[in-house]
Amino acid sequence: MATITKTNPKLFDQFMDVVSSFQPCSIEQIRRAMKEGWGPVYSARNFALEYGFVNYSEENKRFTLSMLGERLLRFSGNLRNEFLVHNVKLQCNEPFLSLSRELQNKKEMTIQDVSDFLETKFPSKKKWAPIDKDAIGAAMSEWLKVLAIVS
Repeated sequence: MATITKTNPKLFDQFMDVVSSFQPCSIEQIRRAMKEGWGPVYSARNFALEYGFVNYSEENKRFTLSMLGERLLRFSGNLRNEFLVHNVKLQCNEPFLSLSRELQNKKEMTIQDVSDFLETKFPSKKKWAPIDKDAIGAAMSEWLKVLAIVS
């Protein structure tokens, strides 16, 4: 099952840059450097772990960049986005794959449509709070742009 997070591309980039700068680093070091609350940091952490951009050592509770994460950070700006599309192929992974197919069928989706679709397709144990649902829809909409699924 895919991990659905509120992580947008900017927050993900920030997380990755911090891990790169401080590795090996704890989640507390990452949070302090990002100057974010726990929710956004955990969300970015979950995204990075889900797609293999970072490694986590249970033994010493530290994060390091994976080989994929190191390769990604060789690029910046649009080149980083192109790397995600052409080399990582995030658009071929869930939830992006399902969202892409749904968008092809519907031709157009609002942020609310995106979050409704994700909540239905990837149900969680508890109902999403409206504020979380909006944040997830907005973040996923930004990812669809980065991954060149929408313009």
